[in-house]
Amino acid sequence: MIWFGRSLAALTLAFGATLPLAGCSGISVYNEFAAQGDAGEVVVEDVAYGPDARQKADIFLPANADGAAPVIVFFYGGKWSTGSKADYAFVGEAFSRRGFVTIVADYRLVPKVRYPAFVEDTAKAVAFAHRMAPRYGGDPQRLFLVGHSAGAYNAMMVTLAPEFLAAEGLSPSVIKGLAAISGPYDFKPLSTNITLEAFAGTKDFAPTQPINRVTAESATPPILLLQGSADKLVRPRHAQTMAEVLRQNGKQVETIYYKGAGHARPILALGEPLQARLPILDDIVSFFTRVAPQPVATAAIQG
Repeated sequence: MIWFGRSLAALTLAFGATLPLAGCSGISVYNEFAAQGDAGEVVVEDVAYGPDARQKADIFLPANADGAAPVIVFFYGGKWSTGSKADYAFVGEAFSRRGFVTIVADYRLVPKVRYPAFVEDTAKAVAFAHRMAPRYGGDPQRLFLVGHSAGAYNAMMVTLAPEFLAAEGLSPSVIKGLAAISGPYDFKPLSTNITLEAFAGTKDFAPTQPINRVTAESATPPILLLQGSADKLVRPRHAQTMAEVLRQNGKQVETIYYKGAGHARPILALGEPLQARLPILDDIVSFFTRVAPQPVATAAIQG
């Protein structure tokens, strides 16, 4: 992509400044640059995981997969009020090229719904991925979640609050790892216009906070917290506090802070044009491979 080189720095700055929670129209423009669709992967579009029009997903299948592949379910940000799976094809492509069956899921948005509907949709998409993985060549025993910003919140809540997957007949034990990017985990739901609208009508705010859902008794999968050190929208203290609470309760957690990166750059760096600027794709793939490696029997057959 030599033609892109001259504008790479300018594009990084422009999108980093105009994507507060990766949920504005700028992300669709970036997706046009970053999504290549030329690596041989198969994309199955608009697969319903629930009855609502927003309960649909696009599934990216790795090319030349040999045996059951690990599965990633990705949830985008956008203040719980904006976003479309169509704008995140670059994420689906990035992980499918690394050998993951990758599900990019839409979910219902504010103001049509309020909390907990968007978390309930997240759980429903995870349950769909677990049950339908074999149909798409995926391994349900190696199911991972990735989320950015509001999507990281959704994924964290499903991982830590068992009632959401219990409503789908499952438990968080089906999740083998979570990579949460630039997510809010400890905030006051009535402190900003964004959260005022998303959490309107909630009577007890304490259970809405991921920081309050960590318990020593819960079976929590390994968690990777990824954060830009210069993020002024969801500040690094969220990752720092979340990591502290997880460690205090005996949970496996790792943190990576990308020096000088703001809120949008980590998610944009999953796209091919900016991968060389930030190693977030390598970091996530390495983490998932370590915490839930390929079964020995499968590896032996493939070898």
